[in-house]
Amino acid sequence: MVTYGGVDNKRCSETIQYVPLANLYTWEFYVDAVEVGSYSRAKRDVATPATGSGWTGVRNEVFSGIVKQTKAVYDFTNGIYTVPCSSMGTLPDIFIVIHGITYAIKSEEYVLDLNLKNGQCALAFFGTTHDPAWIFGDAFLRSYCHVLDFGKRRIGLAKSIHGKY
Repeated sequence: MVTYGGVDNKRCSETIQYVPLANLYTWEFYVDAVEVGSYSRAKRDVATPATGSGWTGVRNEVFSGIVKQTKAVYDFTNGIYTVPCSSMGTLPDIFIVIHGITYAIKSEEYVLDLNLKNGQCALAFFGTTHDPAWIFGDAFLRSYCHVLDFGKRRIGLAKSIHGKY
């Protein structure tokens, strides 16, 4: 859903946290830290929202941490990491710190049921070695509305409201 000229308060919380941009023309900003289960990494990396990506890209080190904490296994047939669909909702939240504010992504957002065999679901992350280190795909975009404020050189993040409208 895209709203022009305002904020959709039916689908987005009224509380918007604004983040200064690292690059105005690519909407890049900084991620300060990430935590999932017992894995944590506190190192600043460049991030960008990516409406064209269904999955979220992260540094290989972070990806390995997520795979370990979710106990995901590599599915050689499909070329993706998977977890049991039955674990959706019980896997740890992924906490991302942006400009000093912690944002949570629940497993219902980062685990996708793609109708794979044997009750397996896809882990919607991939590893990367280049910048931007974080490519926020649909899992983050479903969790948080993005308010693009070109005039003030910032991006706003507000918790998404899911439901029937």
